[in-house]
Amino acid sequence: MSLIEVENTYFFSSAENLGAQNRTADGHKFQILLDNEIKVPPSAVDCTIEVRSANIWFTSPNIAAEYNNNILHLEYAGSPVVLTIPDGLYSVSELNCTIQRLISRELVPPSFTTRFASNSIAFSTQTSRQRVIVKLIAGLSLLTVGADNVAPTLGLSSPSGYTATYDGEYFEAEEIAQLNRINSYLLQGDIVNQGLSINNTYATIMAEIQLSVAPGKLLTYRPYLPYKIDGNHLKYGSKKLITFFLTDEQNRPIDTFGENYSFSVVIKYKVETHTTNLQGYTPTFRHY
Repeated sequence: MSLIEVENTYFFSSAENLGAQNRTADGHKFQILLDNEIKVPPSAVDCTIEVRSANIWFTSPNIAAEYNNNILHLEYAGSPVVLTIPDGLYSVSELNCTIQRLISRELVPPSFTTRFASNSIAFSTQTSRQRVIVKLIAGLSLLTVGADNVAPTLGLSSPSGYTATYDGEYFEAEEIAQLNRINSYLLQGDIVNQGLSINNTYATIMAEIQLSVAPGKLLTYRPYLPYKIDGNHLKYGSKKLITFFLTDEQNRPIDTFGENYSFSVVIKYKVETHTTNLQGYTPTFRHY
């Protein structure tokens, strides 16, 4: 029996101006309604689905209101000083700059006639121990209470908080900072029946995309050996409306922070040479 291999390539984008529908507010999920349905001949063998490329902006926030970690609770002279951190993807140094800008807008109690100096609080890192260091002016307290507190994200977990007794007093976090909220993107879609598994649980995962760029940069995924996902179910039913979505390695939805993402999918299978239903594709003949 002589077989030929057929490859059909599809390009998908979450951009609404390119036809994406029902996109979620955080941008992680969207649907595509195809003009020509995806259909594989019933006689096909070795049908696979592969993600050959992807383009994703690495802008997913690690501090945000939706994660309940965007508030810094301080206290001075018995009065609360509450700073709301804008949603974003922060390093310790970037977070330090943002917090110093925020505190410089706050009036100093109890007189409320002057504003805090920007260096009233400062964050830095101790790389050898993977700990955050916080420096405070005398009398300023950093509190760790509150469900929305950013302190636990920074590893600052002392139940009593931290109060400086002199200007420039340093405090070291008890735990490692958890600013790396995600370690990889999982691209998923209902075009697959049983994709890659997370431990012993199968999901609709089509590809795992490792973070190989700095925050704010475009992540381009071009695998040398793409994952081959079983696509034999496509022989028994066509696909016209497809849902795609991004999660992290813990299967949590990803906030794309307003950016679009795109990727290409190849559906590949083999058919006998006399098969006529090749979807208008003129394949390269490969004999098996």
